[in-house]
Amino acid sequence: GQVELQLGQRAQALLVDETALGAEQGTRYLLTLDERNTITYRPVGVGERIGAWRVIRDGLGPDDRVVVSGLMRLRPGMTVTPEEVAMDSATTSTMAATAARSQP
Repeated sequence: GQVELQLGQRAQALLVDETALGAEQGTRYLLTLDERNTITYRPVGVGERIGAWRVIRDGLGPDDRVVVSGLMRLRPGMTVTPEEVAMDSATTSTMAATAARSQP
């Protein structure tokens, strides 16, 4: 048999909308924007799903800007004019707490 032990809790977790994630040959990725609003390809490690959100374990920082719509029309290297959308802080705080409790 297998045994899974929880050794600690993560204090914080990065969450992104599940629809922002792409998959290519077994690699999960996000499209992000650099400081010049150029699309970049970012391979990421994903964790569990929490509602419509996915925990991002590695490959993304808290200050990165993630593309969440128009993904089929965009390619890395393109320059865009973004429309920033704020996440609902009350909802994401609750989800982040849930994610932190569920992380090994």
